Amino acid sequence: MAETFNSHIKNVAYAYTKLLRVTVTKTTLQSVLEENPYYPSLLSLSDTFKSFIFKDANGGNHFGMGLGTLVFLVNICLLSAYTFSCHSWRHFVGGGADCYSCSAMNRTRYGLWQKVSFLNERHGQWAMASLISVATSDVVVYLIASGKLHDIRFF
Repeated sequence: MAETFNSHIKNVAYAYTKLLRVTVTKTTLQSVLEENPYYPSLLSLSDTFKSFIFKDANGGNHFGMGLGTLVFLVNICLLSAYTFSCHSWRHFVGGGADCYSCSAMNRTRYGLWQKVSFLNERHGQWAMASLISVATSDVVVYLIASGKLHDIRFF
C-alpha cells in the first residue's frame, strides 16, 4: 500500500513541477519529498484510510474494519491529540498577540488558544497514551505480518 501511495504522490508532484516549468529530476524530487517533515504523517494517514478497503473472495473491494484498522485509527487520533496539545502549537495558535480584544482576528485567536489550552493541560497524558498506542500498533503489525495473529474483521 505504501509503495502505491509513494509512487502516486511522486508522480503527481513531478507533473506539478513540470506544469510550473520547474526543472527538477525525479530523484531530487523524491529526496525532497522524503525529507519533508510531514511526509511520514501523510503516509501514515494514507495507509490508515487504505486499511478500510478489504479484498473479498471474488477479488473485489469492499469497505470494512478489522483489528489492525482500529489500532491504527486509535494510534493516529492519540498522536494527533499529543501533537495538538503541544506548547509550541498553543503558541502558534495564540501567541504573539499584544491585545486579544483589539480585533476580530485576535479574538478568534484567543478562542482557539483557549481550546488548545484545554488539550495542553493534559499534554503528559496524551504523551503516555500515544506512546502506548505506538507500541501497541507495532506489536499488532508484527503479529499480523508474522502470521501469529489473524486480523479480526468486525464488518
